[in-house]
Amino acid sequence: EWCGQTFMQINQRTEAFEGMHHSYFQGESDQNYTIPKNAIFEDDLWTMVRKNPKQLPTGKVEVVPAMQFLRMRHKACQPVSATASLSENTESGEMTYTVEYAGLGRTFKINFKSDFPYSIQSWEEQDGGLTTKATLKKQMMLDYWSRNSVSDSKYREELGLE
Repeated sequence: EWCGQTFMQINQRTEAFEGMHHSYFQGESDQNYTIPKNAIFEDDLWTMVRKNPKQLPTGKVEVVPAMQFLRMRHKACQPVSATASLSENTESGEMTYTVEYAGLGRTFKINFKSDFPYSIQSWEEQDGGLTTKATLKKQMMLDYWSRNSVSDSKYREELGLE
């Protein structure tokens, strides 16, 4: 990378999560920190949706925002106050999980099918005036681990990934 190297690592321990952060940015170089054992990580919400969305935390919660958000915004890796909600649209057969971080001016949403296997249909992040969205257009059930030759590039085209 032309600009330097930055990385974060969080390890689950018995009493708490232990984190470390290494960065070339002045004032952010080498940091060690702990995060309470009961912390909710935004990066874990994707898996929670797929396993059992009814167990997603709702109401006033403390959430560690997504790691990429923390790095891009140069924020400390720590839980922040948020409001989480789970809603269902019976007409579309989808549910939406929303996390609103009032203090950060950021909202994160995951839209998914309300029936198992709770496939994620889209997600959206609003951060200040910037909105990022992604929507599932097509999917294929393949043994992808064996599809790594040039002749398999036809699947990229079928998925619209040219």
